[in-house]
Formats: sequence, structure tokens, C-alpha cells
Amino acid sequence: MEVIAAAVRQGAFIKWNHPGWKRQEPDRTPKFYPVHQELIAKGWLHGIEYSNEHEQYPLVMEMCRDNKLAVMGNSADIHGVISEEFTRSRICRLPMDAASLPRKGHRITERGYVCRTHCCLVW
Repeated sequence: MEVIAAAVRQGAFIKWNHPGWKRQEPDRTPKFYPVHQELIAKGWLHGIEYSNEHEQYPLVMEMCRDNKLAVMGNSADIHGVISEEFTRSRICRLPMDAASLPRKGHRITERGYVCRTHCCLVW
């Protein structure tokens, strides 16, 4: 927790990646563990990943809504070359994140703006 506390003090955006990762969650259902509950209680968790490469975690929508967290797509977490991982017909299906900030100079971690992110999944 010390590392996360230091990151938050420096303005970091803390996101939970792979909430339904099959090695941790064989049924691929994301679950809050005590560490996540502590991060939320402290206001240190800002978003949860909804989509990663070929996986989607639909329950994340409710988890984020109920805890006022950003829903995040994660197309940047592909470990290979995108053009080799995705065929031409599938490349347009990568998720994108967009943030709506009210004024130039505002950061996504500023209070009240974190939930104005949008995860776009276009099929």
C-alpha cells in the first residue's frame, strides 16, 4: 500500500487491470477482494478495466457505477504486435478510452472528473 499511497500523492490514476483474469478467477467473474475494498475506501482506486485484448468483463460496469469508478478499455495492454494479434477485420474492435475534462489543464485524477471517462467498444 505504501507504493500506491506514494503514487496517489503524485497524482497517479490507479486502475485495476484484468479483474476477471482466468488464472485468478477461473469463471472469469470479477470479484472485489479486501485490497480493492481498501483502495476504494481510501479513494485510491480510480477505474477498472472492462475489456482487454480478447476478453470483456461485463460485471465491471456495475462495479464501477456502484463505486463511482471509471470504466476503462485497455487496448494498450497487448503484449504482441497489434497487426499480428488482430486480423484486419478485427482491428477495428479494439476498445478506446476517452475522458471528458471541463477545462484545459485539468487532469483525469482531479476529484469529480474520473467518472467522466468513456470506454468505447465498437463492433
